[in-house]
Amino acid sequence: MAHFIEYAILGFLIKLCLDDFKLKNVFIIALILSFSYAFFDEVHQLFIAGRSFGYMDIMIDTMGALSGIWLAKVLINEKT
Repeated sequence: MAHFIEYAILGFLIKLCLDDFKLKNVFIIALILSFSYAFFDEVHQLFIAGRSFGYMDIMIDTMGALSGIWLAKVLINEKT
């Protein structure tokens, strides 16, 4: 649950930062950046003794980021 919340915050903040650049598809770009961070965090764990790569961790992290990105979109009243 902690990772879900951490990545929700990450997704929220990435979305808010990207909004300043007036890019198209900010939602998708924020999701790709969040997913990439989760993926490379898992790859990084391959090099740490006692840690392992987990596909489920990536999914949980990405779902948290998606929730945060969606929340940022709703709170700033963007049109869908």
